[in-house]
Amino acid sequence: VTGVGLYFAERNLTAGVERDLRREFEGELDARQRVDEIRRAALAERCRALVRKPRIQAALEEFPESLYDNAESELRDVMEGGDEALAGGAAVLHAKFYRFLDARGAVISAPPKKLPVVGALEPAEEARLALPLQPGRQQIGYLVRRAADGSETVAETIAMPIISDETREVIAALVLGFRPFEFAANRAGSGIASGLWFDGRLHFAGPHAATLAREVARVVAAPEAAEPPSRVVLAGAPHLLFCKKLNPDSRYPPAYEVCVYPLAGLHARQTQLRWQIVGTGGLLLLGGLVVSQFLSRRLSAPVEKLAIDSERSARFSADASHQLKTP
Repeated sequence: VTGVGLYFAERNLTAGVERDLRREFEGELDARQRVDEIRRAALAERCRALVRKPRIQAALEEFPESLYDNAESELRDVMEGGDEALAGGAAVLHAKFYRFLDARGAVISAPPKKLPVVGALEPAEEARLALPLQPGRQQIGYLVRRAADGSETVAETIAMPIISDETREVIAALVLGFRPFEFAANRAGSGIASGLWFDGRLHFAGPHAATLAREVARVVAAPEAAEPPSRVVLAGAPHLLFCKKLNPDSRYPPAYEVCVYPLAGLHARQTQLRWQIVGTGGLLLLGGLVVSQFLSRRLSAPVEKLAIDSERSARFSADASHQLKTP
């Protein structure tokens, strides 16, 4: 009974912990989605404002070389940051760079003099903003940028279609690069860490990135990529790995949010639960032995009396028989 109780108690504890961690992970993803919705609505309105400007529409259709000059005033507040703020402290509309795509999805490069305004990008980085076809809806992607000191940073890119008021066709797209959403779960000392997986690489600031990259590659390659959590062992300690695709149906390469939660707390609770259940079972067993001993003595008393009476009857019968046989 103790063993069965221990099995079901540990299973329920593990399921409860995994359920709580999944709820926390999905809560973070919901926060990210709300930020994306705010950005989508604000950028859609900004694109509608851009296309209503005759000079910008003319530049998009006929004079792309003057596009950035005409769009500078319209996008200045986006580059300088808006008033909206999110939990991580970064402004929702504070873009690091922006570029325009033409009707074929190719990047319209900014003049060198405009790079301080629109954000400098290496040619290889700028080329990765292109799309095979002009998007009919928002497209989300991720871009690795290399700083002057050789360090790498990741930017979240959002491509918004610019639709002509006259033809209702997509005539261009505006691509903006933002600082990625940071998980609130990345608390110092909690052991919880998150990162991004895209282009076959894991961009993860925590320890054991190489080991974790192999596990994430295995998870995202599965047909049911990243639905159930996976258990991984990092530096001898068990962790729970969650992965979730961030840009489904996007024309940019697929990207996944990766988050690992340490299970040391779960193991400590399991150990405590084992001691509690085994201790309770031991006390019950000891109590059962005491009670059974007491009951056995109570129940055996009539039997012992019957045995004594039977001996006396047998002795009396033997004596009486002897006396009857003796003259």
